[in-house]
Amino acid sequence: MDNMIESEAFAKERGLDHIEVMEQAASVWKPMGMAHVARGRLWLDVEKIDQWNAEIKAAVNRTPKEEVEHILSSMELVWFDNVWTDGQPPLIGEQLVYVVCCEDYIKIGIAVNPGQRIRDMQVGNPFGIYPHSIWRADKLFANDMEWKLHAALKEFRVRGEWFRKEALDYFTTPQTTAQTGDSKDINQ
Repeated sequence: MDNMIESEAFAKERGLDHIEVMEQAASVWKPMGMAHVARGRLWLDVEKIDQWNAEIKAAVNRTPKEEVEHILSSMELVWFDNVWTDGQPPLIGEQLVYVVCCEDYIKIGIAVNPGQRIRDMQVGNPFGIYPHSIWRADKLFANDMEWKLHAALKEFRVRGEWFRKEALDYFTTPQTTAQTGDSKDINQ
């Protein structure tokens, strides 16, 4: 626990709001293994958090398109152009980052079962929702990859995880049949 510091001390040392530190820890750092609860307190791994922050600062020097390319290069494309890239769906329980299209918008999210997630979204939506691509990320870092993509594409953000469709130009993969309205089931 040499690199560990209690969250309140971390906030005070860095001049941060303790509530915001706890929210960041719960939503990002804990799932990535940078924070844990012990003895009724939230402990943060300062070295990992500093490394993560350094990566974010490096991203500031990249253009948004370069940042998207950088993020995608750290993941494995597993579904594209209506086929699983290795011929079969990933194992149940793997955290996947997905990009779906709906009219003039795209959504970037994470799911263990993107096919079910798309069906769930479709229930309350009168427009067709079609998969663009699905990426495998290290389970600990899927949330981080999703968050980084959202940050890199902020100029296209409409609301929450939804972005204007022009953001697809930032993905280096070629246009897919999903964009033209072919809605093959990704569970096939």
